[in-house]
Amino acid sequence: MSTSAGTGTAISPSSAQVSSGGSTSFTVTLESGYDTLVVSGCGGSLVGNTYTTGAITADCTVTAGATGITYTVSTSSGTGVASLSCNDSTVTYGGSTTCIASLATGYETLTLSGCSGTAGGSPYSTGAIYADCTVSASASQTAYTVSTSEGTGTTLSPSSASVSYDTTTWFTAGTTGGYTNLSVSGCFGGSLSGSTFTTGRITADCTVTSFASPPSNGVGNGLVTLNTVCVQNSNQCGFSVTATTSPAGLCTMSPASDTATATSTCSVTGGLNSTVTINLVVNPNKNHCTGSGSTSSSNYAPQITLTPSTPNVTVRVELTNGAGNCNNGPSITYSP
Repeated sequence: MSTSAGTGTAISPSSAQVSSGGSTSFTVTLESGYDTLVVSGCGGSLVGNTYTTGAITADCTVTAGATGITYTVSTSSGTGVASLSCNDSTVTYGGSTTCIASLATGYETLTLSGCSGTAGGSPYSTGAIYADCTVSASASQTAYTVSTSEGTGTTLSPSSASVSYDTTTWFTAGTTGGYTNLSVSGCFGGSLSGSTFTTGRITADCTVTSFASPPSNGVGNGLVTLNTVCVQNSNQCGFSVTATTSPAGLCTMSPASDTATATSTCSVTGGLNSTVTINLVVNPNKNHCTGSGSTSSSNYAPQITLTPSTPNVTVRVELTNGAGNCNNGPSITYSP
């Protein structure tokens, strides 16, 4: 008698000598990764792992076969993973497969793991599979930088922000130095409400930009003239005036002191973002225009006239002393 062991099986002994009419037994076993043992031949039957032949009257062969165990490979896609599939949804014992994944818009750094493989990107190879298992894919959201650009006379806080794809962020906006008419724009159609600017949904690096109108008291190169006007009885009152400039040395008021209705002038030759500050001091000993110091309500009404030629210099007036001695002033005339 001979034997034939199929894939995944073993028969012992491999052959036997049997007298006519006699019978014999073989031990049949399964190798790892196989099940459903089937044994036939020589008129026998299988009980457990023992196959007993029938009465032998001629040479014959005992044959054993088995089916391989198969395992299911599942997939699990995390947020930001557009697709994930494996070449094989089932594999035999000890087998492996390869999986492919892709990213959704706004995500990066794709990572696959599971089924005894080494975590990594796509394509991903599993290890040897000996049980049902799952290949998982994850991704991280792309982070974009929202920068800021502050126009003259404006502020934006914070100075920048890191924002995930398709989300919004906000900035606090304001003005300084007397600038008005604040406007903020940029970053996919954002909107300004009060002092809060909220961006649109961010899908790329972008910049929030702020703008404002310069102070109404003038911007330009040219001649600055300070006119001190006494408004009652033509009596004269004293004043002194200086010009502080940034950068320094743009102009000097002349004369630096006098009595109303004298004028004091300086010729401004400024550059971009230059500033001229006119500091007017009212003589505290001559705070009324009656000359006798009586309690007249007609005090100083100082005026400033700007005659600029090009819009590069900001000019403002500051009453640095004797504010209570000025009546409705300083008043400003600006001729672009």
